Amino acid sequence: MIQRTFSFVRGIGPARQRELWRLGIRTWADFPANGVVLSAALDARIREALPPMRSLVETRRYVELWARLPARERWRLIPALEGQAAYLDIETAPDGRVTVIGVYDSARGVRLYVRGHNLGRFLSDLLPETVVTFNGLSFDVPVLRRTFPGWRPPPIHLDLCPITHQLDERGGLKAIEKRWGLGRPEHLEGVSGVDALGLWTAFALRRDSGALRRLLEYNLYDVVQLRSLAQMACARLAERTGATWRPQVAFLRGDVLLDMTRAVDDVVSRASSIVPDQIHDEERVPLRL
Repeated sequence: MIQRTFSFVRGIGPARQRELWRLGIRTWADFPANGVVLSAALDARIREALPPMRSLVETRRYVELWARLPARERWRLIPALEGQAAYLDIETAPDGRVTVIGVYDSARGVRLYVRGHNLGRFLSDLLPETVVTFNGLSFDVPVLRRTFPGWRPPPIHLDLCPITHQLDERGGLKAIEKRWGLGRPEHLEGVSGVDALGLWTAFALRRDSGALRRLLEYNLYDVVQLRSLAQMACARLAERTGATWRPQVAFLRGDVLLDMTRAVDDVVSRASSIVPDQIHDEERVPLRL
């Protein structure tokens, strides 16, 4: 998928990209070694840029590829990074402090970090070099950086919010996944971020383990839906460019449903020992949104 764009070359924007496609030059391999295609100057830039880009692809140096691609084209890395990414979502309390961090990656599975239980462990559990979120550039990552001043996000951040905007999709994660046919269990249908605030409050004030369970399930469904959403967005964007992409192994929520249940059960079984208002040593500064 990466080799179907020339947008990393100065002077090649969407219009020039489409012109190349109309000329039958849809991949790097299609670009002729000589002759004039667009103009002598632009052609020279393309021919100069292709060898180092091929080398980055062959050696899987995705961080450098990420830096060279314009933001609107970074979705093209999804096929290469799909099995190596961490999918992440956070919840906060009414005062803005992080209450739950949910993470899923194919290597380590599902993980939950909960305030007053093991939230500080998030810092020592290293993430892969790629993180996938929905609206994480505006919310999750800034909140985590202010909550944990020593934390630095992975170098590659695929935020699916602007990626789905390229498909003219608007609204939050739940609205988009519903339109795309990604359902949720009945007891989580309609639960929103505002509800998540109330669920944490119910647990913090009344020690309501049922509220804690529902909050953790809500968080993990956000997390694992991200992987399906990323695959679907990539396929739809590829189709818009005249290409076809289907994941070699389509991800289904059911693949990790048992792991999700076990992760939630493990935390809820320790609910009586969780201290909801505990401030971890890692939280050096108060968070105010």
